[in-house]
Amino acid sequence: MALVVPRVSDEEVQRALDALERKVDAQGGTFAASVAIVFAAVGTTEKNVRHGLDRVPIGWRVIDIDAAATVHRSGKMTASVIPITASATANIKIEVF
Repeated sequence: MALVVPRVSDEEVQRALDALERKVDAQGGTFAASVAIVFAAVGTTEKNVRHGLDRVPIGWRVIDIDAAATVHRSGKMTASVIPITASATANIKIEVF
């Protein structure tokens, strides 16, 4: 049995693109403005890591670490910083979104 794919009109495609553009504009103008890559040296005491998004992030994740350590957020994120603490001294690279 063949897969049947419904035909989408140019008008429907344009409406979807317009909706996407409105969403991007509402969130700061570009997708690139919604993600930051940050390098930081962290340790067992809290460090406020600057992220540069100029808004409170939705979240973050470690994408590289040079030590056997766990890393966690140790306070409330703000429009400029994420308070981070680690179980041991480590250099980290985080993706902030």
